[in-house]
Amino acid sequence: EEVDSVIHSAAEVNLIKSYQDLRSTNVVGTKEVLQFSLSSADQNPKAVHFISTNGIFPTSQNSTALSSDSPEDQDISDFWKMLEDGYGQSKWVAERMCASLMEKGLPISILRCGNMGPSSESFAWNLSDFIFLALVACLSMESVPDASSKWKIDMTPVDFAARAIVHCTIADPSKSIGDVLHVQNPKTAIEFEKVLHWIKSANDKTFEKVSTCKFKQRLELRIQGSDLIAKAHAGFDSIDHFLGSCVNFGGKKLQGCLAGTGIHCPSIDGEFVGKLKFDC
Repeated sequence: EEVDSVIHSAAEVNLIKSYQDLRSTNVVGTKEVLQFSLSSADQNPKAVHFISTNGIFPTSQNSTALSSDSPEDQDISDFWKMLEDGYGQSKWVAERMCASLMEKGLPISILRCGNMGPSSESFAWNLSDFIFLALVACLSMESVPDASSKWKIDMTPVDFAARAIVHCTIADPSKSIGDVLHVQNPKTAIEFEKVLHWIKSANDKTFEKVSTCKFKQRLELRIQGSDLIAKAHAGFDSIDHFLGSCVNFGGKKLQGCLAGTGIHCPSIDGEFVGKLKFDC
């Protein structure tokens, strides 16, 4: 009875598992949260702020339905036909449940997060993140696969995302209720090779470009010595697909909500990347 709103950020984030493997946590779990929000004794439903993902958008490789900047209000009703990974599928279903109740006037917001990058304060990183694993693999072997010429990095500093979500759900929820926001770095994705250049400059590294096949063979030879390399090897095909099919996402509504708050997304540039630490 003392709960006014719920920020539902719980989910299993895994780009390899199937929809069936993720359904219980990501779909059924969201259904339970929505039912809880409707269970108020005073008949006033609790607000629900659903933390979704830009993973509900198809990749650029398998869809011509995407707008050039994938805006927040783009119709996603047919996207399920084009989603390939279980995570995106499970979050799409959960988001559609939220949107259905939102359309009936219930106090719900949907905040789609971009790929979370390191904090701009501590530079701490998710050690299972595909971008992190790709960079660690290249640094460890001082080589880069030729497939990386098509890779791009979409990275939103996690501390910016946290501040934006707190503002839109707690400080001033009136601007997010009944809407969809992209909690996303507003800048376009960066070429992977540019990021490697910044790392090279900051760490005095050189990178040999090799065939993707040879790169994977080198990874396999290093599996026993590093858990991170083992992860990079096991997920390489998914990493290649993920980084090779980057989509730009519009975030005008979020920027409007944050106007005048002093909450800004840090730039991902040479100075930022030069402060990142890699254990390899």
